[in-house]
Amino acid sequence: FQPGIDPFVANITPEKIGGSFFELPAASRAAIGVGQAIGDAAGKISGFMGTGPSLGGDWANVEKWGDAISRARSQVKAELGVDVPDWAVKAIMRIESNGAPNARSSAGYLGLMQIGPDSANARSIDWSRAYDPAYNILKGAEELALKRNAARSYFGREPTWAEVAGFYFGWGGG
Repeated sequence: FQPGIDPFVANITPEKIGGSFFELPAASRAAIGVGQAIGDAAGKISGFMGTGPSLGGDWANVEKWGDAISRARSQVKAELGVDVPDWAVKAIMRIESNGAPNARSSAGYLGLMQIGPDSANARSIDWSRAYDPAYNILKGAEELALKRNAARSYFGREPTWAEVAGFYFGWGGG
């Protein structure tokens, strides 16, 4: 088990909460997916302050963006003062696009991190660059940093990255 991961969220499954996955509210289904992906990433990546080893397997499409993730992490830390772990970005990316840079949702979310129209006004996303992998990763990492600050205010304490991921997906007060 890795520090910074909420053990309840990281290990939650539909069976553990006593019901069918699809009977759960959408926010609960998202939280389960987030918890499982973050738990999987955290369990496989060592050295939280670095990029860790390759995840391989079904993470290969996400792992190939490791250099861009590391650059975004450095920029977000310098500009916003939040050290967003590489593994958290990778877990979100796996859920959002599985590493496909041209992914587009029916709701208008774009790219690797599925940056969305609701974020555009708040952070002035340059939509002409939304499919640029490095730019999309940077904007997704910025969103995670902003959601961490929102989660800190909401909980009145330092949130776990699983809680921050939940805010990324619209759970809680995020």
